Amino acid sequence: IAFHGSRGSRPTSGSDDDIWVYQLPSGPLTRLPEPGDQADPSWTPDGRFLSFAHDSGYSIRAWDGSDRPRLLLTVPAPAQARRSGWFPDGRRFLFDDYREGASYGVVVPGGADGPVMLAPGHMQLWAATVSPDGQWIASHGNWTGTNGIFVQASDGGGVRQIARGVSPTWSRSGRELFFRGPGGINAARLELGQDIRVESSSVLFPFVASFDVLPGDSTFVVAELGV
Repeated sequence: IAFHGSRGSRPTSGSDDDIWVYQLPSGPLTRLPEPGDQADPSWTPDGRFLSFAHDSGYSIRAWDGSDRPRLLLTVPAPAQARRSGWFPDGRRFLFDDYREGASYGVVVPGGADGPVMLAPGHMQLWAATVSPDGQWIASHGNWTGTNGIFVQASDGGGVRQIARGVSPTWSRSGRELFFRGPGGINAARLELGQDIRVESSSVLFPFVASFDVLPGDSTFVVAELGV
């Protein structure tokens, strides 16, 4: 598992963070130190590399730190690069653009074309994540006046709010979204098609600082601050 944390003796959230990698089931824990602040690592589909955000954009490097980071994308100031991820084809890179009037977009690193912004900028949708089949993108935003989870077809179709909450994460099956919502970490089972709708929803467990789901969708990795 990969995460970001401070350079102290224990990895905790804060400024001047590094990327850390913990090999399941029992370690070791490896730090990938670099100058400045590194955050929100994301695995490439083949599991060989980690992309991550930093002050000026996004870079990529081998998960074991055996190479130097390579720049993927520069996000113009005063943007703040954060969450990102890869489509299943390993070519298209989904990224957040935190500038005013921007949301999220997709780019082929090294390709001839520049980034394509998928969501309308006025919606201010962030924390974008692509479904396992590459067909859908989930994000969160509060352009309606309250924090909500939104789903959009990855070809740039219409955006639909499906729940209240933040920080969406797809299940490995692609049929559910997990997110921080009312009462804790929520799960929403979706029917995805021309009409996106929620089939059922439930609260799985109390709030945690961050989480992810392991293959099989039955085990979660959770993190708490200051423990």
